[in-house]
Amino acid sequence: MKKNIFTTEDIKGIVDHMNDDHSNSLVHYCHLLGMSNITEKDKVLMAGIDQNGFDLKVNGENIRFELETPMKEAREVRKVLVSLAKKSLF
Repeated sequence: MKKNIFTTEDIKGIVDHMNDDHSNSLVHYCHLLGMSNITEKDKVLMAGIDQNGFDLKVNGENIRFELETPMKEAREVRKVLVSLAKKSLF
């Protein structure tokens, strides 16, 4: 297994930012995984991230979102997460 490209500080910053400011995106990521029943009323949190994807906690259940293409550098994270947030469900 490759070493995580993100430092502990990077991960904390990304996770805190997503949970504090982008709950709607986290719900959308669930929809991309086929979890269409998840709404803003559900408890959806980002729990971690690495170059291959990120972990969500959805109503207490751990869910893994694997990226199609792993990130090569930590600075790619914003582009990747924004792109997923804009990705159509259809």
